[in-house]
Amino acid sequence: MKYLLSKSDDGHIVIAQVPQTFKKRSPHEFFVSESFLNVNVQNNNFTDISDKVEWNGKVWMLTEDIG
Repeated sequence: MKYLLSKSDDGHIVIAQVPQTFKKRSPHEFFVSESFLNVNVQNNNFTDISDKVEWNGKVWMLTEDIG
């Protein structure tokens, strides 16, 4: 698995768990490391929203975007 920093269809900043073969769809998307994800989750910058979205993998949203 890889982790993709991107913007959701409704404009929120997310990190999504994607397959190794996943290709970026925009120059504004970035692959990030698991360490990047972990430190941002530990610092409450991103929150796990996997149980609230339909995605084949885990998803974390920028905490300040959660409304």
